[in-house]
Amino acid sequence: NLIIDGWKVNDAKTTVNKSAANYDLRPAGFAATYKYGEVLALDLDILEAGAYDVDITAQRNRELGVVADFYIDDIYLGRFDFSHPDFVEGMSNEEANLLNDVISTQFNAVDLTAGTHTLYIKRVNEGTYRHDIMWLESVVITEAEKMPEVSTIAISVPSSEIALNHTLKADVEVWMSNGRKQLFGSKLDGSVDPDNTIVFSSSNTSAFTVDQTGLMSGLAVGDGELVVDVFVNKQKTTKTQPLSVVRVLNISADGVMQMERTKSAMAEL
Repeated sequence: NLIIDGWKVNDAKTTVNKSAANYDLRPAGFAATYKYGEVLALDLDILEAGAYDVDITAQRNRELGVVADFYIDDIYLGRFDFSHPDFVEGMSNEEANLLNDVISTQFNAVDLTAGTHTLYIKRVNEGTYRHDIMWLESVVITEAEKMPEVSTIAISVPSSEIALNHTLKADVEVWMSNGRKQLFGSKLDGSVDPDNTIVFSSSNTSAFTVDQTGLMSGLAVGDGELVVDVFVNKQKTTKTQPLSVVRVLNISADGVMQMERTKSAMAEL
């Protein structure tokens, strides 16, 4: 069983709710109103060390919701947007009020020791008073057989060629052996977590460079590899994607570039 001290706001002195049974924290439609940078904290007493899966069920509420990052201690679990994605400015109240639904989201697995840990929910979006609602239905923490390992690294780029003196963006998705997509974020204090992150580099920086968002810049005609180092639970897995920097032959009036050759690319572990 999971022993709960209660939901606490900011200074951990104001108890908002207490409710728990069998690793299933159900705050009975718990709704919190809080501002950018504020943190809710919930103390958890983990009785047995091991791997745990974390899932949440929450309501998305028109344009009123916050965006929040979830952590256990300083370990990033994932992000949830409590606003509804179908809301658009100019909707009537009647239309907007229909944009309320409840969805479930799978977060990262976490390796915990026995003892007291803290679940943190940190608001990360700025906004007006109309964006300060978090309606959390449940947080479910269940024992897993073991910590998952990296199963698939998918590197997606629009082309295997970078136009000289232009940029190309690479996107990466990481899937784990438990079937869940790995989610990456900063530590609770906003700093980079070197044990859970994606690091980009170029094998040939004379041809192209890449920043830590995956944006590559073609510097000189040549070949190289985009190197993607994935760190999950302190374990490193590497995948590479061959790329070439080529000259632009022509740019049409609508901005379409004709290069020496063109092809799409997808690398997968």
